[in-house]
Amino acid sequence: MKDYIRYAIGVGMLILAIVVMVVLFNIIRNTINDGGDKPQESSQNQSKVVDGKKVDLLAAPTSNQSVRFTTRGAVYGNERHFSIRITVDRNTRLVEVVQGYDQTVVKSQSSPNTQDSYKAFVEALNGAGFTKSVDAEGRGAETQTCPLGYIYSFEVAPGTNSSFRTWSNSCKKAEGTSQANRDIVQQLFQRQIPDYDKFVQGVRLS
Repeated sequence: MKDYIRYAIGVGMLILAIVVMVVLFNIIRNTINDGGDKPQESSQNQSKVVDGKKVDLLAAPTSNQSVRFTTRGAVYGNERHFSIRITVDRNTRLVEVVQGYDQTVVKSQSSPNTQDSYKAFVEALNGAGFTKSVDAEGRGAETQTCPLGYIYSFEVAPGTNSSFRTWSNSCKKAEGTSQANRDIVQQLFQRQIPDYDKFVQGVRLS
């Protein structure tokens, strides 16, 4: 009987030792993985993607991801409704006049770009908070707010799976999801276009 008890105790201690070893092994492995797999945050790059709310614009010059700023005019009939859309990447600077709600391009102008120029541009956009945003809840509906004013949209990589978009309007600062300095962003985009004022002359948004 005593031998049986000793045997049972020995087996129990062996099982306990194995369990402890397995637990310790998993803890050590997870600690190593956490330390080695997670990318380190760069002190010079604060525009990480966080819950879809921010985008790393500074990566754009090497990935050629485009940025776009659109000013959509007041609500009129289809033939009288216009928008101005500016899209920039490291190769091209494009401005378009878009007519109607089906977004028919009626006028466009394209100019070449360089990587260094684009890098300076997106760094300026970062400084203006181009991708800063707030949660959409309680910020109004884009298609319903400010029908007599302008709607502004801020986009990164439009038309792709990794696209990012926010919006604001000319009526109320409390509406929209963008927290960018819209005046600075708008000027930065317009200054990318040679003879911008001449190009948009005669285009009525309101």
